[in-house]
Amino acid sequence: TLALDPHFAQEPQISPDGKSICFEYLGDLWTAPFEGGEAKRLTATKYRETNPIFSPDSKWICYLSNKEGTSQIFKMPVEGGEGKMIFSEYFWITDWSKDGKYLLGTKTDFLWKDSFYKIPLNGERPTLITEFGGDFGTFNEDNTKILFSRNGYPYREAYKGSLNGELWEYDIENNKYEQLTDTDYTERYAVYSHKEKGYYYAGAVNDLFQLFFSPENNFQKREQLTNFTDNSVRNISISNDDQILFQKFDELWSYNPSTQKTEKI
Repeated sequence: TLALDPHFAQEPQISPDGKSICFEYLGDLWTAPFEGGEAKRLTATKYRETNPIFSPDSKWICYLSNKEGTSQIFKMPVEGGEGKMIFSEYFWITDWSKDGKYLLGTKTDFLWKDSFYKIPLNGERPTLITEFGGDFGTFNEDNTKILFSRNGYPYREAYKGSLNGELWEYDIENNKYEQLTDTDYTERYAVYSHKEKGYYYAGAVNDLFQLFFSPENNFQKREQLTNFTDNSVRNISISNDDQILFQKFDELWSYNPSTQKTEKI
């Protein structure tokens, strides 16, 4: 349990080493131990800091801040300190490459919706990865594939129709797309497992999103890991040892695959 109980914490992320979490609360960034304890405020400005992403070594955080008027990408040590601007144009950032050299970002395109970009940490201009992208993009272990979702409504879990959300995977080296799911309802917030060959994601069951696991290339076989009756699983984040952090309405929760235990942080 956190000493500060931040209701409606946004954009929660767990560090790759599984020791810390970072989230936005009332427009500022906070960190806290994953196992619970004292939350530390990283930013205290009149601007909004959001969209935190941990570096692969868990020592840095990139985030968005609108202190220059528009949202720009900044970087700061995980302990806090002065943020350094990385790039001045707006991109929503979704992952940090495993070699630590660049971020995965999205930018809205009128034709394609959200296109994926590689954003270097050295200040060079971003380069387009693919125009056909989506939401919640994340790299696999060697940065050769991107797992993402397209369409779907975050607060219409029971929606059935042509715009229900599906999971996709993009093979960067071979420029190939694969639609991973094809169901009547929505799947979203997918992440790669680091210990098993498969994926964790949120899938709609009746009126709520539940946490699921599916083996690689076999979404017909899916294991439901939660059975909440009040609120949906959203914004899933995963550590290198597969500790899972997610948002459930105004609370932050965890799931431990080893013990199959779900608990409020």
